[in-house]
Amino acid sequence: MGYDSGMDERAEKELKMLIDKRWDTRRGVGKTLGMIRHGLLISLFVFVGIGSLVSIPWLHFLVIPLLILAWLLPRGIQVRTKARALRSDWFLCPWCRYSLVGLEDRGVCPECGAGYCKDACVKLYESAYRGYQPDPQVLRERESELWREAIELRDGGTDSEGATP
Repeated sequence: MGYDSGMDERAEKELKMLIDKRWDTRRGVGKTLGMIRHGLLISLFVFVGIGSLVSIPWLHFLVIPLLILAWLLPRGIQVRTKARALRSDWFLCPWCRYSLVGLEDRGVCPECGAGYCKDACVKLYESAYRGYQPDPQVLRERESELWREAIELRDGGTDSEGATP
């Protein structure tokens, strides 16, 4: 990504997937589903291209329903997560969507064991579910920094102030 962040290669790849919206735990798109959706989209373009050259009707009956299913599965999770986020004043774990209400502002999620910071959690959920959205570039930069902090907290690194969680 061009940052001198001290993050390992795995964390950098995860950050890129989060920023590119191929993985978004807040919206119910896990890494595997994100990869499947990305692969299905590429496959759809390839199959449409091949289908225009050669008539293979069963290919469309296989690919299109899988693509629709991969896009619709997270929708139910999004609706439930938005309702839970509103009830929890946006204070949910960014990794497992567990409500952190009543817990310290910094700590470890009792559900998944990832470190968290209330400010980052609230901002991540607000950016995903509030009606107002800033300029896409501003949103991308803001979410990039927030996800970077969330990854560092999850992996036991330091936060943006240099303090350990």
